[in-house]
Amino acid sequence: MPAKSKKSTVNHTGRMRILRKDFTIKVDWDGNNPEIERESFRPPPLTDLPAGSRVFIDANYQNHYQFFDLGTKSDIALPKDLSLRDIGYNPVTFVIRVIDPSVPGLLCARSAPYRIDPPSDRKPRKGETFSLLRFELRDLGSGVPMRINFPSIQGSSDPVAIQINRKECVELYHTLEEEEPAYHALVLPSHLTTIAERLASDKLRGVFNPQEDVTKKSSWQSHWNYLFFSWTGKGLDKVDPGEPGEISVWIDEILSRWSILSGNPAWVISRHLGGVRR
Repeated sequence: MPAKSKKSTVNHTGRMRILRKDFTIKVDWDGNNPEIERESFRPPPLTDLPAGSRVFIDANYQNHYQFFDLGTKSDIALPKDLSLRDIGYNPVTFVIRVIDPSVPGLLCARSAPYRIDPPSDRKPRKGETFSLLRFELRDLGSGVPMRINFPSIQGSSDPVAIQINRKECVELYHTLEEEEPAYHALVLPSHLTTIAERLASDKLRGVFNPQEDVTKKSSWQSHWNYLFFSWTGKGLDKVDPGEPGEISVWIDEILSRWSILSGNPAWVISRHLGGVRR
């Protein structure tokens, strides 16, 4: 099956679909960083959604992610900073996401992904991008669907990899690459937990220093620690890796923030499995 193939699916989620024709997003590629073009943005009509619903624009490139808070549906406004600095001059996929005001994190509307490619003269040169996490096919043992793999070279900035069984589970690989929400919701929380626990272990062993400056050449541990800091307001320089209780609370905060950014994966899973509708 091609990696980017699309299949007809039943909407088990009960959320509203925002059609591509109902909104406009353009990118200005001319500056030092690309940014959303303010003058051309046209938000979708959201009249059927609850009052107070919060509206976001998500921007993704591979495992790079940014989001922009537009306020509530009755008072939509683009934020002052529209720079796509974390995406760079790469193909960017936008999604309009609307969160229910009565249930924190509950996704009540979502658009189809809309991809915009940079002009050929602004595409990044080799070595200008960095990814924290990737999915890859590997020859694993019989019956083993996947495993997480960390860079083996100390100080490497290579991404962490979720390796998928090439012979028995290739469909899972394609589904994760296509960013199907239910499968990300089922797979990623346990791997995020494993990554956070590995960071704590590596700090205890003195493998990395969580206070070092983060650049593209920094270790994968430093990049992940910085990401978790951006989510929770604290990295391993503020958490004692020798205290299991502190690590457990930190991981809960990481997963909670990831869940909010992802649109409440617990509800996605429940609905996908035939659970309650909202």
